[in-house]
Amino acid sequence: MNRKNSSGNIEYIYSHPASGEQPEEEELIQHSALPIREILRRLNALLAKTRCEDARHYLQMWQRCARGKRDWGSELVLCSELLCLLRHMKDKDAALAAVCRCQELLRQNGLENTVQGAPYLMRIGAALDVYGKSEQAMQYFQRALAICTENLEEPDERVAQIYNNLAVTAASLGQKEKAEEYFRRAIQILRKSAFPECESAVTYCNMAIVYGRSDPEDPRIGDCLELAWNQLSVPDIPKDHCYAQALDQCLPVFDHFGYFLYTMNLKDRLRDVDWA
Repeated sequence: MNRKNSSGNIEYIYSHPASGEQPEEEELIQHSALPIREILRRLNALLAKTRCEDARHYLQMWQRCARGKRDWGSELVLCSELLCLLRHMKDKDAALAAVCRCQELLRQNGLENTVQGAPYLMRIGAALDVYGKSEQAMQYFQRALAICTENLEEPDERVAQIYNNLAVTAASLGQKEKAEEYFRRAIQILRKSAFPECESAVTYCNMAIVYGRSDPEDPRIGDCLELAWNQLSVPDIPKDHCYAQALDQCLPVFDHFGYFLYTMNLKDRLRDVDWA
C-alpha cells in the first residue's frame, strides 16, 4: 500500500441521521406544506455533482417559501440542510447565522427535548465545534445523548453517531482519553446494529485523525484506516445514499494519510453510486 503520513490537519467527520429518513420525522413531513422528500432528492442530485452554490440557492429559495407559508417544520429541515452545506463550504458567518435560526426553529416546533429534534441538535453541535465553540457543542451533543438514550431502544445507530460527535469534540478540547472512551462506546453499539458499516467506517476514520494530530507516525492510524476500509468493503453493504455519503466523507481521510490506492478505489465507487 502506497502510504505516507501527513502532519497537516484534516477536518473531523461529524455524524447525524439523514433528513427525511428517521421514523420520528414522518409526522413533520406529512404535515409539511412543501414537497420535502422531492426537495431533498433534488438537493442530493445537486450535491452529487458538487454544485454547492446551486444547492445553496436552492435551499435558500425553499426556506423562504417555507417561512412565507409559516411552515416552521419544513423550514427547520431546510435550514439544517443549509447549515451542513455552509459548514462544508466553510462560510463561517452564514453557518453561524443558520445555527441561530435552527435554534429558533427548534423552539418554535417544540422539539428541543425530543428524539425528533436530536438530529438538529447534532447538526448545530457540529457547526459550533468546527468554529471553535467546542464547549457549547459538547452541551448540544450531551443533550442529544440524554434524549436518545432515554427514549430509544439499544442498539440504535443514532446513539453511536452522538458518541462519535462527542469523541471528536472531546478531541477538539484536548481530552484525548475521553475521546477514545466515546469512540469505544460508539463501536460497541455499532457492533450490535443491523447495518453498522458506514457509521463504523466514519468512526474509525475519525480515530485515525485524532491519532494523527497527536503523532503522525502513530501505528494506530494505519490500523484504524484498515478497519474503515474493511467496513466499506463488506460485500453486501447497501449501496444507498448513506453509503455514498460515507464514501464521500472517508475518502479525504484516506487521501490525507497517503492511502492513494484506496482513495482511487473509493472515487471509482463513488461515481457508481446513486445519491438520490
